[in-house]
Amino acid sequence: MALVVLNPVIKSMVDSENYRKLIEIIREWDFRVTDSLPGIKAVKNKYREFLQSSPPYPVIDSRCPRIEHLILNEYAHLTRSLAPIHPILIEGSILRQKEYGEKRVIIVAPCEIFKVYSSRPFKVMTWLEFQEFIQFYPPQQRAKSAPIPLGFFDFLAKELGIRIEKASGRKSCRDLLANFSPDTHLLELLWCKGGCHRGDGLW
Repeated sequence: MALVVLNPVIKSMVDSENYRKLIEIIREWDFRVTDSLPGIKAVKNKYREFLQSSPPYPVIDSRCPRIEHLILNEYAHLTRSLAPIHPILIEGSILRQKEYGEKRVIIVAPCEIFKVYSSRPFKVMTWLEFQEFIQFYPPQQRAKSAPIPLGFFDFLAKELGIRIEKASGRKSCRDLLANFSPDTHLLELLWCKGGCHRGDGLW
């Protein structure tokens, strides 16, 4: 049996009846289905621990693989600042795989760049690819907001007394990377404006 880990944004793109049908169809394929929610707490804890370890500042949020790609290709001098922490979807999938003990895991991701995480036992598919795979095409709408928008690290600003600067959208992210304050501890960056709800694998 394989484990299917659904990207949480799907739930806000289809109505409750079609989401229920989606779960039923996945189970009819003899797959176990879950979400990646355990990754939220795990990633928060990992960032807390990393920021307490006196890393090179500013630490750059690596939850969005497109941001990591941007740093590696256009801001090589900031590469060492990338946090060595998986995105929430991947971290949650690792935890779910350990919890359920499945040897094969299919991750339904918000955009194609998440495929960089495809390696045994993980197979990453976009939502469009997964619909084709299970032959189910429910009516859907663009999600109005991301499940985890900017502000994910606000609790750390209060808890650790650190300075956080935030940006979403490619232009804003580039602008911030070129002009962040020298006393900044963490840059929270999301490539898609508003967060992971407009990815190429979703719409």
